[in-house]
Amino acid sequence: MRRPSESGYSNVERLHPFMFPGHREALKHVSRYLWAARWIQGLDIVHDRACGYGYGSLILAHSAQKVVGYDMSPEAIEWARQTYCWDRLSFEVADLRKLDTKTEVIVSFETIEHIREWEDVFCKFIQQSKLLIFSVPYMQANIPRVRMTHQAFGFREDSFDNLLEGKKLEVYFQKEDSNIVPFEHVKDEDRIPGSCLVGVVQGGELSLPDDVGSLHIELYEDNCGKKQLRIHDE
Repeated sequence: MRRPSESGYSNVERLHPFMFPGHREALKHVSRYLWAARWIQGLDIVHDRACGYGYGSLILAHSAQKVVGYDMSPEAIEWARQTYCWDRLSFEVADLRKLDTKTEVIVSFETIEHIREWEDVFCKFIQQSKLLIFSVPYMQANIPRVRMTHQAFGFREDSFDNLLEGKKLEVYFQKEDSNIVPFEHVKDEDRIPGSCLVGVVQGGELSLPDDVGSLHIELYEDNCGKKQLRIHDE
């Protein structure tokens, strides 16, 4: 099993859907960002923390006014800067444990499970935002909490209850078909360990749209044979 390094991070995986078009895990990654985009329609500033190659930041930027992607990898950030040139987007190298910038919304998928001090980082995220959307790998309640391949930890639906500081947490589950549904709507036998829990933490300070519509994503090849991303409203 991979353990966090001395820096506090585990050996992380960075996936780009262009590299694996049609791959199940790639579709799950993209689906989480499309789902998050429904929450942030028209909001001002969104942070995509642990943005990797930046494709998710691009998806979010079709809903929010401004998106800043942060990642600890200089190579990933440079790739994102060279690939996604839009005035709604910017990318910065940052250690998320030390980032002290407040914003309206933080989106952070598959992040805190890689950090030894995950409780501190989670608390910082909810203190620095009015809305936090995050995902972590799921581990069933009747299974001992153990380290998982590629991640530092697995989580249960109640793992964050003592860290919310009075804010409201809604817990969702990403099914094998990539759809994200309320956790309580998923049968016990369908709660597969290693699947994603998706959480939404609200402080009650944002007026979220009742109907934000949805976005459609497609992969295509440009004239040079490179994979590109096209996003439009449905």
